[in-house]
Amino acid sequence: MTDLSDFLFGSDRSRLNDIAEGLLALQKGRCFYCAGAVRDGGDVDHFIPWALYKVDLGHNFVLAHSSCNQDKRDMLAATGHLERWVERNDSESVTLGQVFKAARFPFDADASLSVAEWAYENAERARALVWIRCRAQTARLTAEWRECFK
Repeated sequence: MTDLSDFLFGSDRSRLNDIAEGLLALQKGRCFYCAGAVRDGGDVDHFIPWALYKVDLGHNFVLAHSSCNQDKRDMLAATGHLERWVERNDSESVTLGQVFKAARFPFDADASLSVAEWAYENAERARALVWIRCRAQTARLTAEWRECFK
């Protein structure tokens, strides 16, 4: 008999594993945040944290070291990470689409971009801290993030 947890959550987890493999290849085996080699399979991270937007869309995912993912937690990433994420979603749109289609995972680049803009606008208004790198290095978000959306 199938375990209830596997029945309820198994397919999504296997689809995330498929996404992880595709992101690992796309990111050339590197963590999205620190660029270090990912040796343990890494974590699929919500670039815009789940705590801020509870919809899984493929373009919002990046592959990260478990330590980077856990350290970032529910924070927005600093502007340099945002700039790379926007560029990745633009320049790798075809490949990302193939990864998400193969995993039968919903994706919408425009919606993900709109959600990111909304999240960063609210964070700037709140004078929120953003995550820079491991060991809880943070900084106050400035208007500089807006350049990523021009």
